[in-house]
Amino acid sequence: MREQGGMNGFHSMATRLAVYTLAPLVVLMLFAAWLDNRHARRAMLDMAETAAVNLAESVSEELQGVLRSTRTGIEAFSLPLSRLPDAHTENVVPLIREALERFPLVFGSTLAFDPSGGEPEAPYVYREGDDIVVTSLAGDDYRYWEWPWFQQPMTTGEPVWSPPYFDDGGGNVSMVTYSVPLLSAERKAILTADIRLGFLSDLVASDLLGQQGIVFIFDESGRLVSHPEASWVMHEDLSTLATTLQLPALANIPAAVASGGFFWLRPAEGINESVVGGEASEPGRLFIRPLNEAGWGIAVYFSDQDFMASINSATRNRLLFGLGIMALLATILVTVSFRSLHPLGILASRTRLIAQGDFSAETPGLDRADEIGRLSRAFHQMQLHLEHFIDDLTRETAARERIEGELSTARQIQESLVPSPSPDMGDLPLDLRALLRPARTVGGDLYNYVMLDENRLFFVIGDVSDKGIPAALFMAQANALLIAATSHHTDPGDVLDVVNRELSHDNEFCMFVTLMVGLLDVRDGRLTLANAAHDPPLLLATDGQARWLQVDGGPPAGVDADATFDSHHFQLAAGDTLVLYTDGVTEALSPADELFGSERLENALRGHRPDSAEAVRDRLVHAVDAFCDGAEAADDMTLLVIRQAFRAATADLEGDIAVSVEPGCHATVVQRLQSVLADSGNTRLDPADLELVVEELVTNVVKYSGLGPADTLNVRWRASADALVLWLEDQGVAFDPLADRDMPGGDDREHGGMGLVLLRSLTDAGHYERDGDTNRLRIVFGSLDESAAAMESAHSPTRGTNAPDEGDQA
Repeated sequence: MREQGGMNGFHSMATRLAVYTLAPLVVLMLFAAWLDNRHARRAMLDMAETAAVNLAESVSEELQGVLRSTRTGIEAFSLPLSRLPDAHTENVVPLIREALERFPLVFGSTLAFDPSGGEPEAPYVYREGDDIVVTSLAGDDYRYWEWPWFQQPMTTGEPVWSPPYFDDGGGNVSMVTYSVPLLSAERKAILTADIRLGFLSDLVASDLLGQQGIVFIFDESGRLVSHPEASWVMHEDLSTLATTLQLPALANIPAAVASGGFFWLRPAEGINESVVGGEASEPGRLFIRPLNEAGWGIAVYFSDQDFMASINSATRNRLLFGLGIMALLATILVTVSFRSLHPLGILASRTRLIAQGDFSAETPGLDRADEIGRLSRAFHQMQLHLEHFIDDLTRETAARERIEGELSTARQIQESLVPSPSPDMGDLPLDLRALLRPARTVGGDLYNYVMLDENRLFFVIGDVSDKGIPAALFMAQANALLIAATSHHTDPGDVLDVVNRELSHDNEFCMFVTLMVGLLDVRDGRLTLANAAHDPPLLLATDGQARWLQVDGGPPAGVDADATFDSHHFQLAAGDTLVLYTDGVTEALSPADELFGSERLENALRGHRPDSAEAVRDRLVHAVDAFCDGAEAADDMTLLVIRQAFRAATADLEGDIAVSVEPGCHATVVQRLQSVLADSGNTRLDPADLELVVEELVTNVVKYSGLGPADTLNVRWRASADALVLWLEDQGVAFDPLADRDMPGGDDREHGGMGLVLLRSLTDAGHYERDGDTNRLRIVFGSLDESAAAMESAHSPTRGTNAPDEGDQA
């Protein structure tokens, strides 16, 4: 096989060295060219704008000079005419002819007499080619007295420049006229001086901006007086062009000029070459200044693109020259680098052979004294050791694969020992979800659950003291013992006693397991727990409140065969969620080696209003994972979440009880109300608390009402799954059991005695009133939500609503 001394393309070190060296230089050169072009463009535009301003000033001064000299000349000429004793055509024409010869810029002039003072008379002297000719404007086909150049000064008595117009029937050219009224003469007249607009166009033609600058003039109404597009002159104005060319900025120019403003319109305002009859795609600039002499305006336009052409050409030439230099440097650098690094390419090819398993390949360059020689000798040493290493690695890999196979089998066994983490509980008012996440291939945590009958759920969660296969085997033993114990015992404490004795027997490896064993009656939410040194569970209520259930217990199972375990009883309300976990949750570590802890666990769930056990489980897992932020788990993590689901809503129950007022009559009331409580599905009210309150209230009636067995105590009630309301009525003497009273003997407890303390601690609201000869007492158990309020308003014996008021006491 032919040996390759190097690599082609970008894989070549020489090529990459050239690219990495020259690329920043090329980028820097391009940036410098861009920056230079940017500054040159700005400078050129500034120069062009300055030249445009200068051109506008120059043309303005020249135009205003012409208009000014015409104005002053014709005003001076008007003086002798106003003194003529007999100003008629034959006397005036020679004088006007003489004036035109003195003022070569004046195209024509007339002395038009006021027709109201005599016959119309207006001899008009004007230029025709090189001659000066005379005509009359007094005919009916011209009617000079109707023209603005005559009417305005005759009306105001002031000299005035007329708007540009075409003198049809007079000079027959487009012109502008300066009119001077002669009102002090024997007969009123208007003396005029006409300037041909063609003369203004010739005057503003300029090459001060080379081929880029274009000048045009417009009058005070915006009509074009002079423009390079000849067809626009006297036919277009800036307002119509603003619409036609879609350049709204043009429409505002006449008003701005009238206010005496000097201003620019640039490409940002949409200005382009169409304003001078060119292409709309070429951006440009307009400088506008007023021509104060006549009230007109002058505009200078130039194209950005024309000015930028030379700048862009110079920038392009500099870029081409720089790129040529860079190409020459790249060629030199690649050539020198290739020759220097060629031996390294040969060494690379030898190394590839070694990597493919050919340890017999000869390593070149061992006798070199430079860096490549040192690298060759290092590879040679690697070659000598690599053969031995490969043999060792092959043996170790085979052993590891065998162990991993055993661990995988053990994991499958472990997963088969625990039930589904997401069981279908059917029609039971119960929701259960679990999670088991081992820290190693096989963990020591466990959970289990089983329905002992259609109403009782037995469950357990535990954590074995070790990890790996020994922990999994011990976990399997504990799990089997727990399930077996439930066939003879249903009390969690008794189950733990049995399991502990069996695990402690012949426990030569001194392993143990912490356990939390529970029994839940899904009918009424009664919960029994027994603990073997496990972390306390967390109870999450439907309103988001969270509290720890303190379950005192014994040591871990498997430590002391004589240890006993007590059972503890709790009551779950509909919607309550029980969260059981192992220390893999609370001892989860963050990247900063902080523990997740029980406080973070509680905070993760507090305020959460769960609608399922899965939502609680997932919320807690997400909180732990976010806290760990990818850190490797140090311990197994197991969760068991049990939610006492909401029962189907039942209709409210109501009724009444009538008993004779005699000692012991409370037993009848208690028995009936406890039956009502069970029928309504109310699990929030403890039947024992109900018995204490009813006994206290009925006994008060027996003792203090003054009534006997011949009298009746009426007890009305209404019950739901969330509340119980009682109304007690009797015809005895007035007695308020809710009122404060001093206790005999100076007891420092609350006024009213222990009975009042009992009522206030076990009920949620109460109200007493005396209605004629009847004592009426209302007692409320449960929260006064909307359903309870509706229940009271519909069934109160005395009022339309019985919501708590200022008289209620809780």
